[in-house]
Order: sequence, then C-alpha cells, then structure tokens
Amino acid sequence: MKKLIAIAIAVTMAVVAVPAAGQTDLQAQIDALLAQIAALQAQLAGGTSAGAPAVCSGISFTRNLSLGSTGNDVKCLQALLNQDSATQVAASGVGAMGSETTYFGNLTATAVVKFQNKYASEVLAPVGLTSGTGFVGAQTRAKLNAMLVSTPTTPPTDPTTPTDPVVQTEGDLEVKLLGVPNNVEVGQDSTNVGVMSFELKAKDSDITVRRIDIRSDGTVKRPSKNLSQVSLYDGSTLLSGVSADSYARPTGQTYFEYRYNVNLVIPKGTTKTVNVMVSSLSTVTNADSYTLSVPIDGIRFTDTAELSHTAPAASAAAIARTFTVTTAVTGILTNTMALDNPTAGIVVGNETANTTGVELLKFQTKATQNNVVIDRVIFQATTTGTASAASLINAVHLYDGTTLVGSETFAAGTSTTIFDNLEISVAKNATKTFTVKVDLNKVDGTNATSGDTVLIGVSSMTGEDPLYNVVTASGVITGEAQTVHIAGVQVSNVSTSITNVVDGNNLTTHGDGTVTFRLTALGDTIVIPTTGAATGTHATTTASTGATTTAVEYMIDGNLIGSATLAQRTINAGTYKTITVRARVGSDVDSRVRLEVTALTWNDLDGNAFNAPSALLESLVTPTVIIDA
Repeated sequence: MKKLIAIAIAVTMAVVAVPAAGQTDLQAQIDALLAQIAALQAQLAGGTSAGAPAVCSGISFTRNLSLGSTGNDVKCLQALLNQDSATQVAASGVGAMGSETTYFGNLTATAVVKFQNKYASEVLAPVGLTSGTGFVGAQTRAKLNAMLVSTPTTPPTDPTTPTDPVVQTEGDLEVKLLGVPNNVEVGQDSTNVGVMSFELKAKDSDITVRRIDIRSDGTVKRPSKNLSQVSLYDGSTLLSGVSADSYARPTGQTYFEYRYNVNLVIPKGTTKTVNVMVSSLSTVTNADSYTLSVPIDGIRFTDTAELSHTAPAASAAAIARTFTVTTAVTGILTNTMALDNPTAGIVVGNETANTTGVELLKFQTKATQNNVVIDRVIFQATTTGTASAASLINAVHLYDGTTLVGSETFAAGTSTTIFDNLEISVAKNATKTFTVKVDLNKVDGTNATSGDTVLIGVSSMTGEDPLYNVVTASGVITGEAQTVHIAGVQVSNVSTSITNVVDGNNLTTHGDGTVTFRLTALGDTIVIPTTGAATGTHATTTASTGATTTAVEYMIDGNLIGSATLAQRTINAGTYKTITVRARVGSDVDSRVRLEVTALTWNDLDGNAFNAPSALLESLVTPTVIIDA
C-alpha cells in the first residue's frame, strides 16, 4: 500500500511538470490522482472508502437469503461482509476478500450473524430480536442495500497474522423434553405463555443449531384459529417469533408446521433450554386443544467439522406437549410458610402493661392462572395453659409486606378472628408476603400467666378473580408455638464435643461428652435451682436409646451447681452465665451414643419453676461415637 502511494505521488509530481498549455486537462488528472492518494491513505490508516465492491455492480438485494441460497447476490453479500474485519466471511481461502463465491454456506451464515449483531439497532431491534440469526430478511436486506450506495470498509485481518486454529470435530446434539410446562391452560388474550420446553446439549463439539421445526396437531391443528404468535426462546432471549398464521399445512398432511431459522450456538458440553411460548387472540374457542411437537429430524445443526445433522432420532421419545385454550381461567391462591417465619421460642411479657408487636406468623401467598383479589382471611389461635385466645391476645395486626392492612380482636370464648373486605390484589404469578403480629395482654395471672403458650395459623383465605370466580387458597399454614414469660431465658454460643474412651485393646468403650452454652436472662432476673429433674440439678442428660450416663457434672461459670451459692446461681436480666454439662456415655457394642441436654429449668424471683421449650434445646447435643466393646 505504501509503495502504491509513493508511485501515485511521483506520477502526480511528473504531471505537474508538464508545460502550461495542457494545464486544464492536467488539473483534472491531478485532482483524480490526489483523490486516489487520499483513499489509499485512509485505507492504510484503517479508515473507510466510499462505493460498493465491483462484484456488486448492478446488484440489489430483493429476496431473502439463507443456507443453501445461490446467485450473484450471494457473492455481493460476501463481498460486503468482507469489507469489515468484524464481519468478514474468511480471512483467507474460499470466501475471503477476492475469493467470494455464489454459494451461501455456513461461513456466510456465521458472518451474517456478526453483521446483524453489529447493526442490531437497525436490523434486529425493529423485529424484536436481540441476537443475529444468519437469515437475510427484510431488515438485513435494507441495511445491505443502503451500504451499496456508500459502504464503510475496515481492512480485513492480515492473513499472515497467526490465529488460533479451530479444531474441526464431529459432534452430536442431545434433545431432552422437560417435565414442565405440561398441560397448560392458555387464557384468551394471554401473552407469551410457556407451553413446552426442551434441552439441547452439545456433545463432542460446539454445535450451531440452524433450524427448528415446530408441528401443530391435536384436536385443533391450525394455530391461527386461537393464537396470535408462536415464539421460540433461548431461555428468556427471543430466538424467533412468528405470527400464528405463518404455520402452513404441508401438501397431503393434516398437521400444520413452521420452520424457524435460528442460529443458536451451543458450546461443547453445555446445555441450552428452548422454550416454546404462545400468545392467544382476544377471542378463543373454549377447550380447543393443541399439541405442539418437534418432529423426528426436526432440528438441523452443524458441528465444527461443518457437517450437517438432524435430531431427534426416530428412536428418541417424542418432543411434544399439549395445551388447551380457554375463555375462563380460574385464579389459584397458594399459601406457603415464609423461610423466616418465627421459630418456637420464648416471648417476654409484662406484668403492668401490654406487650406490643410480637411477631407470631409470616407466610406467602401466590396467585397463578389469573389475578386474584383477596377478600377475607380467618386466623385460628391455639393456646395452652390458663389463658384463652381472647384473654392472652389483646389485638391481631395483619401486614402486607410492611404495610398494615387491618387489626382485629378475638371475641370472648372464640379462638378465631376474621379480617374481611381486604381488597388485596395479587397479580398473576406474583407473590405477597404477609406478617401477623399481636399485642399480648398483661401477664398478671388474670389475663395471662407466665408459661402460657400461643400459636396462630391461617384457617382460611378466600378471594375473587376477574371472572368473578370464588378462589379459596390452598396450603396449611400454622405458626410455631411461643411461650409467654415474665422472666425467660435465651440459649446462645453453643459448643459441643465428645471424646472416645478406649480400653487396652484400643476399642471404644465410652464417650466423654461436653455441652457448653450461654444462658441469658430475659425480662427479669432468674435463678438456677440446685435441685430439679431426675439428677437433682437444673438439667437432665441422656444418650441414644439404651445408653447410660455416669460422672454427670453441671456447672455454672465453672462452679458445680449443686454447691454454688445463690449469688453464683442468679442471672440478672440482660446478662448471662456459662452453663457446662459433662457426662460419660456408654452402651452396648456397635451402638452410637451422644450426650444431650433434654431439660432446662429455672425459677423466677417468686420461686415459680419453668421449663424451657424443647426448641431451645435442639442444638444442645454432641456428635456421636460408636461403641466397639
């Protein structure tokens, strides 16, 4: 290129030296040569030049082009693609600049994909696509025709520059029908409802899926009767979407079919999920049923060896799903427990005032098939001890997320409370999170007594969908029991261990277990008693069934509880002391043993004794050891 520029400059200088008599004609030649120099310099700098390639003379793109197309317009297409290093068909050899052909092959399709991706805003976005397909349709043709007038060029990659070789390997494609969706109901005027999903796995090679055939059969076969659109998605990315009336009936056949031209690249060893989505008309025939399927050999693909294949094979299970269109889809409500629903534990009450905002339940409600408006929720309370729901609970508050939607009470002698006329809208496929908080009455022996327990569950939930169908929620929702105390305890900082005890034959005969934890006083001061349970201390220990415990020790801050002073056994409100339980556990040969804390008692300042809920003790257990002898 530099030599050409030097020659052009020399010629120009020579022309300038001609006598003035020919100045007029010479000036025109000088101007032409200077223009050539500017163009050559621009190309040398990686710039652009105007005009179409010579092979495009008299060519315009008036037809769609795809794999297998032939003609001079294909050769022009390759030449246009080769003018940009980002879209070139090949760096060298067949299809490269100057070696274009009239055949539209895999290399051309790959280059078209790069071209479409580069000009996505002009080519893909207008038709709702996000990635190139390799199919030269109306939008791509419009862009190419515009380039025939003025074509920017970027010099292709220097063929002498070494590149990583592409390993040409034969590959295969595994097709697997997914369990869901299945037997879907598609309501009228619905958009992009999933009706079938299947996995495509590339084996032994990168795979490029070029075409996917979708067949429509069933009690109703013509998609356009009830559907407006049938689309293929790579996960959530649109591959190709067509109007339902694009489906045609092959000659002599009863089914309808459409061939989707796609360019789905699946790297070796990876899987892509193809989702078939349909949109329905505003008016449909109720209960019409369709079966969409991928027929045998309905998927065409190539591997890196540029060999063409088809799938699925005749021996493979059918890739098919049936769905039904309906004029009336009843909404569905489903209740599930929230992951952060309060676990069983202790709630600290008050002797002189109500305790407000105690969270007892957290659950989620999801609407499917249609929008639903929740009208009524009934909650059921269960109590143990001396208090009824009405005497223990002053008020019940229902929250939609963090928004209070209503407050109710328990009538005397009842254990249910009703939230009515709620008008809480739950959109189709959306989920609401509800929280139930209560205000507890005074724990004074009249309203509630320390040690009473309470839990709340959803007795029923009803609503209405846009078709005025009554919707009753499914799913049993019951909260965990909470125990009300004026003076309670909290267990934390648990550590457990067990050590094998062996005999002279190095066989395990026992395990020495230790459980250590912090015990914090909540609400008021508590006292750890010196007697209680079977062992005469504040806790009992067991091992696995049939195990025995010996050498049991209970300590508080390092002092044996049985001989500790009152001050050593007293835990002031908001403070903690460290409890340690030790014991040797053993059993028969080939048994597993562990040390557990199965009871925990404390006294309030009035001398009343209380037991901790079993939920507080779940972590107070050591690993197991196997007894050999």
